[in-house]
Amino acid sequence: MPQPLDPDVLAIIRRTPQTPFELSNPSPPLVELARAFRSRAGIAPPVPFEGAIEDHTVPVRWGTLPARLYRPDGIGERAPVVAFFHGGGFIAGDLDTHDALCRELATASRALLLAVAYRLAPEHPFPAGLEDAYDATVWLASTAGALGADPGRLAVAGDSAGANLATGVARLARAPGGPSIAFQLLLYPKLDFVNEYPSHSENREVGIPRQVAAFFDDCYLPDRDRRADPLASPVLATDLSDMPPGLIVTADADTLRDEAEAYGHALRLAGVSVATLRAIGQVHGFGSMTAAIPSARLIIRAAAALMGDALRSHA
Repeated sequence: MPQPLDPDVLAIIRRTPQTPFELSNPSPPLVELARAFRSRAGIAPPVPFEGAIEDHTVPVRWGTLPARLYRPDGIGERAPVVAFFHGGGFIAGDLDTHDALCRELATASRALLLAVAYRLAPEHPFPAGLEDAYDATVWLASTAGALGADPGRLAVAGDSAGANLATGVARLARAPGGPSIAFQLLLYPKLDFVNEYPSHSENREVGIPRQVAAFFDDCYLPDRDRRADPLASPVLATDLSDMPPGLIVTADADTLRDEAEAYGHALRLAGVSVATLRAIGQVHGFGSMTAAIPSARLIIRAAAALMGDALRSHA
């Protein structure tokens, strides 16, 4: 049984109108549903940021992507640098929906942070978003010096779907000539498209509804034969021995909790130095609710500070 919800989380749930996203039968094309879902994406209230925020255009294999660089004041030269990928079920989210979270992460980690607006499904299914995330990370590693950052202290980070992309980037980076990833920060990640876990049913009342989760999966991975690919479902990878160290943060009342913790267990069995922190009383997406949930802000700041400390101590 999950722990009781944080009082501030419970207050949000009680005052939020219950207007579930409807998947009609017969349903319209996935692309129309995805656009309807995107129209509901909220933007967290802005948080103060002492530093510079710069919009960039990042080259990728097919063209360019918009990105946003957060540079906190006082971080000095050769600062750590983070490639961040937003959540949104692989079909929604952008630089604005996650601006507040990026400000929090950059400030607490005392690192440069580049948020990347990767292509979204269903218009661009797997592996399009992952390719964008990887290409942007390669660019960031090659440009870090010019940005005043240390390419040897490079992390990948993300929340939910974006955390899935971060694991894929870390895996792709193991190839010869790939960027050196020193740390991975995964916030309530989606990491298994194949198996069922107890948290999927245990947290169905406050987590991602089963029908909506299936909709996300169908958009991102319409080819079911590819759902066991370790680049999509890293929990199923047979070799994790040279993955970077990191921190996985799960939410106690999240449907994705158990698959994320299973990934942490698999990494540790492979000899990877990774910690898993379960945020008691929190729900999926709490990193974007820090303005209303003080405990969520403490967790996000602590996780980001740990990432920054780990990067600065990286040889």
